[in-house]
Amino acid sequence: MDIFNFFKKEKPIFTGYRFGFGSGGGGGGEGATITPSTGGTIVQDGSTKYHVFLNDDVFTCGDGPHSCTILAIGGGGASGDSRAGAGCGGGGGAGGYVNAPFTITNGTYPVTVGAGGPARPSPSTNVTPYPYDFPRFSGTPSSVNTVVTAWGGGQGGGHGLKAGGPGGSAGGGQDSQGPGTANRETGHLYNTITPTPQGNAGGPTSSGSNQRGGAGGGGASGAGSSGDDSRGGAGGDGVTAAPSFPVPLISPVVPGYTGLVCGGGHGGGGPDGENTAQNAWGGGGRSSPQVTQTEEGRDYSGGGGGANPLNHPDQLGHAGGKGLVIIKYTI
Repeated sequence: MDIFNFFKKEKPIFTGYRFGFGSGGGGGGEGATITPSTGGTIVQDGSTKYHVFLNDDVFTCGDGPHSCTILAIGGGGASGDSRAGAGCGGGGGAGGYVNAPFTITNGTYPVTVGAGGPARPSPSTNVTPYPYDFPRFSGTPSSVNTVVTAWGGGQGGGHGLKAGGPGGSAGGGQDSQGPGTANRETGHLYNTITPTPQGNAGGPTSSGSNQRGGAGGGGASGAGSSGDDSRGGAGGDGVTAAPSFPVPLISPVVPGYTGLVCGGGHGGGGPDGENTAQNAWGGGGRSSPQVTQTEEGRDYSGGGGGANPLNHPDQLGHAGGKGLVIIKYTI
């Protein structure tokens, strides 16, 4: 059978939910009807099913229990804005990464797909008060009811709040300020998360002139790098979700899917205006006035947003990438 022609979008059945992992379910006595599980876009390869969620939906398990592998990626954090006298913005942290086994019994499971942190206005477009608090530009969590949550990435440091924000992976700092703390709830520095670890810290910026580059945001497998007077720090490395979630099966239903996910965003370049492309794991790059790169984090990879140098006319912070949820099991 041609696997690329076996995609089916089924309308989930929502019956309400109560305390616990799911709701509904119940006994399967003699003569009980077994209903195939529904929700998301279904991809089947032999006896293995993948329920792929690009948006909020409901997973209804009717033929369980299933020993599942769940891939959950939180939304990436936005980068910080750049400002003369304070240096360049820090890169956004990648969304939290979870790829682990879970048991799901019959019932309904609301699925939430995390949004990337929104683009951050430049200082020239200040509002009063300026919206620089931690959660505003951080990514939001992806979750399968109470089974698992992958937290959003922390925002990069910028105008008003120069330290990187906490999150699954944390944002990079601006102007010699420290990075955010990884493996924390988005916007809550002291609230640890489960399961852990889900990511890494952003980088701190180095001391020097007020033209210094911002630090890179943290990625799922590596911390962001520090910035210096000549360039911004690189975003932390991400991870590969393949072969558990193979590219030939998943890429036809997930735009841009390469199997490489959860890279941190680049920090803004220093006065040299260096440009850097979006990294392989979806972390946003940075543009120079002469060369345009993709500064946003890649959607469905949870990549952190990248920041621009001070000599670029666009000094705003760029958005993080949207998250992703996939539930895999054997029938």
